[in-house]
Amino acid sequence: MNGKVTRIRMRATTVLDWELREVIIPNKVFITQEFTNWTLSDPRIRVTIPVGVSYGSDVRLVERELLELGKSQSYVVAEPRVRSLFTGFGDSTLNFELRVYLESFEFFLDVRSELHTRIAERFRELDIEIAFPQRDLNIRDIGPLADALAERSRLDDRRPDSPENTEEPR
Repeated sequence: MNGKVTRIRMRATTVLDWELREVIIPNKVFITQEFTNWTLSDPRIRVTIPVGVSYGSDVRLVERELLELGKSQSYVVAEPRVRSLFTGFGDSTLNFELRVYLESFEFFLDVRSELHTRIAERFRELDIEIAFPQRDLNIRDIGPLADALAERSRLDDRRPDSPENTEEPR
């Protein structure tokens, strides 16, 4: 869960989550289970935006645009620096990540949403296609399929409502 600690007592800690619900967590959880404190010694937080573009896209252009969009965001801090990375080849995409750091977790959702929006808009302007899964179908033997299609066509031709069997008024 994510939220802000609002109260620490002897037996339990209260956390206010992002939907403004107060969650009471027994303190033994903090002793017996692993948990992550995103801002214990440093309030800065990283936002990572994965982006998949179509094969054939200009890799250098994508990297440059992501970098510029990250740097132009008002809540992004200069250090650690904004990073635009080409992370690999996916099944249907060239995979990139934009990594930016914020001064505090308070702006995390807003910045992530704004970056998604600006990336979509900018890539549309530049005709960089944000990829979607694509599948190729390889048919090894067309014979049975061709036979089934031909049979279907013969059956359709015999139906009374078939276009070939209807006469147009004269």
